[in-house]
Amino acid sequence: LEQYSGASSLPIPSGYAFMKNGESIKPNLMQRLVAYRVFKDFRIGNWSGTGAGKTLGAILASRVINSKLTVIIGLNNTILDENSGWSAEIRNAFPQSNILIKEKKDIQFSITQPNYLLLNYEAFQLNDSSQLVHEILDNHQIDLIVLDEIHSAKSNQNQEESKRRQLINFLLLKAKEQNPDIRVLGMSATPVLNSLDEAVSLIEMIKGREYSELETSPKLSNALAIHEQLVINGIRYMPNYAMELNETPIEIIDNSIIEELFQVKKGQILEIEVALLKAKLDTIIGLCKPGTIIYSHYVASIFDPIAKAIKNAGMSVGIFNGEDKTGLENFKAGKVDVLIGSSALGTGVDGLQYVCNRLIIVCLPWTSAAYEQLIGRIYRQGSRFSEVDIFIPQVTLNNNGESWSWDKQRLSRIKYKKTLADAAVDGNVPEANLASQSVMMAEAKNALREWINRIEAGEIRQLTRAELKVPLPPEVETKAIHRYGDFSAMNQRFNSSKSSTSHERLLKDPEEFYLYHTLYRKARETWSEVPFEVIADQINKRPDWVIGDFGCGEALLSKSVRNKVYSIDHVAINPSVIACDMSHTGLDNNILDVAVFSLSLMGINWQDYLQEAFRLLRAGGLLKVAEPASSWNKDNFMGLKTGIESAGFEILGNAKLSSKFVYFDAVKPL
Repeated sequence: LEQYSGASSLPIPSGYAFMKNGESIKPNLMQRLVAYRVFKDFRIGNWSGTGAGKTLGAILASRVINSKLTVIIGLNNTILDENSGWSAEIRNAFPQSNILIKEKKDIQFSITQPNYLLLNYEAFQLNDSSQLVHEILDNHQIDLIVLDEIHSAKSNQNQEESKRRQLINFLLLKAKEQNPDIRVLGMSATPVLNSLDEAVSLIEMIKGREYSELETSPKLSNALAIHEQLVINGIRYMPNYAMELNETPIEIIDNSIIEELFQVKKGQILEIEVALLKAKLDTIIGLCKPGTIIYSHYVASIFDPIAKAIKNAGMSVGIFNGEDKTGLENFKAGKVDVLIGSSALGTGVDGLQYVCNRLIIVCLPWTSAAYEQLIGRIYRQGSRFSEVDIFIPQVTLNNNGESWSWDKQRLSRIKYKKTLADAAVDGNVPEANLASQSVMMAEAKNALREWINRIEAGEIRQLTRAELKVPLPPEVETKAIHRYGDFSAMNQRFNSSKSSTSHERLLKDPEEFYLYHTLYRKARETWSEVPFEVIADQINKRPDWVIGDFGCGEALLSKSVRNKVYSIDHVAINPSVIACDMSHTGLDNNILDVAVFSLSLMGINWQDYLQEAFRLLRAGGLLKVAEPASSWNKDNFMGLKTGIESAGFEILGNAKLSSKFVYFDAVKPL
């Protein structure tokens, strides 16, 4: 109660001016509590979730304690750029601040303004790192040290990080000798990634003393004792995010990689992932569109094939990993369509939530904490989107109901088994102990061997047929034309049938659908104007809109915009498409901002499609219709206009006519 009262009544320091999207934002209760506890308790941790606002909480705390020099230690991508990360947040919250970045020349400390010295963790593992620390200590008194992503300073990882931790501890110790009232704030949404000793090392670093009574062997009793200390010495706030999180595993059945998987040697986990990638690539590309992030825990032999496939699909790509970080800013600025990222993307990266709500995980991280950090890059406060979509392709070997899947084992490890780390951070009692990576691989290999033996014993023979895709192979296309007719004949058949009849026919034999879109693709090559591209240019101005693309075909509209798109058609040409009769989609009411019909009002019950679109649109939502001008003579043109109005829409302005197409814009009344 004392903490609540102190936080809620905390006076906001003069000069506070934090703005977001042109609106003044007051500190939330967590941020006030951080500032209050830094003032009262001197040394605390902030374990709040990704996107909760930990950075602003730390900046607020620095002003509440009237810090003349605040040293902030963090990751490269939040420290080194003076136009983003910590620099931008400090400047936004308190414009009258002197921000100092070690890598910049001519660092000048101010005697009139609060100073913020920004250091990356690498600054503590270089040959001249000791000299840097002594220069700071000899010339300045530090009032507050902020350790951002403090798990990056944990012990027992490698020689460089051990040196890093020792030198940071030296800085903390000597700074306290100079200033007994120094404050320390450690921040991490995932204070425990792999083992309990990490949590203890972080608590010891923040508090400046040993916690020898805390044992770190993997026992539940030890985890709960550590949880107690994390609660006492820190804050854990998990925001209720306004957007909806959709996590979608996508099964890919592919037995063609059995032999390659079986040849993988002991411990070669990367080789398993490389083999699985071959089976995933088509699905990955089918899910890609502008504004998509693709994540892989591994980089070598993974990034290049994905990047090549994306470029072959006509999209631009950027890279963000430990060696190459050039793609991030280009992606945030909309200069590249797809960003491929590694574990370097998992922590300390902000701003993606404003431009992206779509993530494809090719190769999962190994811990639930790392998974949460990754998702938290786009599933965080401030998102411009109402939904966030996470796609997880999973390759499965399948035979008569018996299956094997490395990907499903990996996801199960993350999602369905509570670890001792979960118990330490949130007090959740674990369901079971988890196997190590090496043990898991050995078990997976044994299961694969037994699966293959059962198949061989049953003398199973596998028949491989050509996969249906657009365009169809020439020999398949020729045979299909003899069976279904040319483009004109197919159009006439679709236009003279009810959608339910067409849907039932295409469900039984989807080859007709693939032929139609093969021929449709050829026809478009001769057009000087493509309606879905015209509509995409209009939609791209509002990436926060949710779109319904009725009769999407190859789902090209979804690949041309950054928006969330519900792609709808009789046949799912890729996993992102909802296969249904357009007059009965089965989707919830009022979920769309825009409904698009681009040359898709085909069928004698086309007005039913418009009524379904009306149901799915929110009040004030837009309808965009494009139709061939040649199909609508004067009488039919009025029939199209009447049909739109009969569905409940109000037409906006006059229809727009081009040489080949007619466009209608309409609105669902408020």
